[in-house]
Amino acid sequence: MRAGLHSGQRPDGLRQTTEDAVLNANYIRARLQDVYELPYKTASMHEVVFSDKLQAARGVKTGDIAKRAD
Repeated sequence: MRAGLHSGQRPDGLRQTTEDAVLNANYIRARLQDVYELPYKTASMHEVVFSDKLQAARGVKTGDIAKRAD
């Protein structure tokens, strides 16, 4: 829904919004790949998924990470 509203506000529309989402996901992936494990080795499309495996080994839980992101 948010992307749909956003793309309607942009003069270049949905295509640019989609390209921006892919660029942003791969930027975040590149910046955090040494900090979080990447369960998928392929390039990101519009979202990136990380695993908490490295943090769990140190006693940090997913909820702890989510609370810090706010």
